Amino acid sequence: MRRLRMGRNFIAMACRPLVFVATLAFVQAICVPALANSGEDEDLTKLPKAFIAGELKEVVKMPDRPFFDLSGKEFSAKSFEGQVLIVAFWAPWSLESVALLKELQAIWDHLNQKEAKDKIVFLPVSYGDAHSVQSFCKEYGIALTVYLDTNRALFDYFDVRAIPLTLIVDRGGVVLYRIDGNVKWDSVDVIGKLLSIAS
Repeated sequence: MRRLRMGRNFIAMACRPLVFVATLAFVQAICVPALANSGEDEDLTKLPKAFIAGELKEVVKMPDRPFFDLSGKEFSAKSFEGQVLIVAFWAPWSLESVALLKELQAIWDHLNQKEAKDKIVFLPVSYGDAHSVQSFCKEYGIALTVYLDTNRALFDYFDVRAIPLTLIVDRGGVVLYRIDGNVKWDSVDVIGKLLSIAS
């Protein structure tokens, strides 16, 4: 009889840690989401996850390397000094690039209505030849001014291995975000964030 009681006590003692762990997991499941949404980073949660994930912790500056419009005119980062830059790396053969450029064009239209076009500049940069890029823009109705990175100077500097890739550069030339793929750009939250960077 004594052995039986000892056995039961042993089982009860062995189970207590399991009960504690299960209880702790339950409390965490209830409390952690509430704490996460309690408000300190509330503004960040409104942005696409890609914005948050793409925020750069190190200081990376936009290099002063040449790129060209379709007429062959040369530009560089200095050409847009003091403005926020949205640098979008894309290619005419990429279907995701179609979606990206259409989203960026929609934002561009919104910013024009808000008279912010002089504060924020869109730089869609491709490494394709001028004819292919021009045909692409005509086929898909892209009205944005697009640019060519003829020597892949920017593509190589930022080690662009997959497209589309977008950089958001502040007025001081510092890259704030590096966003892989496409996200929902044409939204109130994204436009608000861009305007806050430009202010």
